Amino acid sequence: MIERKRVILHIGFHKTGTSALQVFFSNASEELAVAGIDYPYPEPASNLSAGLAVGNLPILIRVFGGDEIFDQEQAKDFQDRFTRKVASGICHLIEESPFEIVLISGELFPLIASDRLEAFLTQLQSRHDPELLCLVRDPFDFVLSMWKQQVRSMLYTHDFETFVDDVLAGRQQASMLTCFDAMADLDVPMTVLRYERLGKDIVGGVLQAMGMAEPELLAFERPAASVNASMSASRAALAVELLQETGDPDLTDVLVKTLARRFGGPSASEPYDPGLHARLLAHFSRTIERINAHLPQQDALATDIRADVVRPLQVSEDDRHIARVILAELAQQPSGLTGRDLHPDLPIGFDPAVYLLRNPDIAAAGVDPVSHFLTAGQREHRPWRIRRDKNGVGMPILAEWNETGVAGEAG
Repeated sequence: MIERKRVILHIGFHKTGTSALQVFFSNASEELAVAGIDYPYPEPASNLSAGLAVGNLPILIRVFGGDEIFDQEQAKDFQDRFTRKVASGICHLIEESPFEIVLISGELFPLIASDRLEAFLTQLQSRHDPELLCLVRDPFDFVLSMWKQQVRSMLYTHDFETFVDDVLAGRQQASMLTCFDAMADLDVPMTVLRYERLGKDIVGGVLQAMGMAEPELLAFERPAASVNASMSASRAALAVELLQETGDPDLTDVLVKTLARRFGGPSASEPYDPGLHARLLAHFSRTIERINAHLPQQDALATDIRADVVRPLQVSEDDRHIARVILAELAQQPSGLTGRDLHPDLPIGFDPAVYLLRNPDIAAAGVDPVSHFLTAGQREHRPWRIRRDKNGVGMPILAEWNETGVAGEAG
């Protein structure tokens, strides 16, 4: 058995290529093993195909903590689930691994209480050589991407300026900016890479930087560029408008997905607000300084606002008009047979057209919605219904979806 192992803990800050790396680690777990790298408990293919990559850390917590599931509600008290029992279980797993390198990835690492994480690392250091890996990016672009992601997930319903206010007041987490100091305070070697400098091949850049650039790994297929891709800021602002107007996140989700499916994403440049950027730079100046201390000078984060650049955040009038057209197309009757009329194991009210609307990847694949829900969608916790709007009116089905579940052309 190998005496001291190299243990890489990937601190997956949000919107820094984390999902792409986690999809790659799970898909390439066998190739990693051939290269002498253990990625224990890779995520199931069903999670990855549904865009639910979270790394293997939550799975390890479930295995050693006794949780049968790990969902969004559990993530809220994640720090309480990383117990001494879990930490000891992970240490034992590493001890028993026959590989020289063990890799663990989790975007929830920064949420672990500092005393528990420090105790875990102390226990780990007594037998092995842990190190941290994280990616960072420009603070303004990072916070903008965080806002877009929160809106896309229907977890935030206010504009970008309000989101910045909430980040600065500590009401919203911005993992890279709010958690980096705690990670840097740990007495563990830390590799910090600049997200933008890695270009389109985040995976290859990380493998090279970490000394894991084996030919088989470099040649392995990369995750699709659409993995956890953000919507545009303009679309996010439109989603906020729709959320505030309808009070219905499910309906907004359908409208935004239908808009993207019909017309793709806007081509306009992303917004830039020097005033908001200056506030972020001032508030997080110490954190940015500490990040830059870990980066080569040529990769350092900018500490000044961008000269002579102002791009207001605006909703495309075309998008706004098309959203109104889509909203007007909502039919007032169901698309046909629903729920148990279609199959006795379906939930009451299940509508195939709504399932396809809320899961456009299933529609694009041409898969039968009923079969998919029964064999995979229910297990994957796929959304399958639209709730009622704030006036109690049932949200109907978009008329563009015909009985085969294929989207028609825009009128």
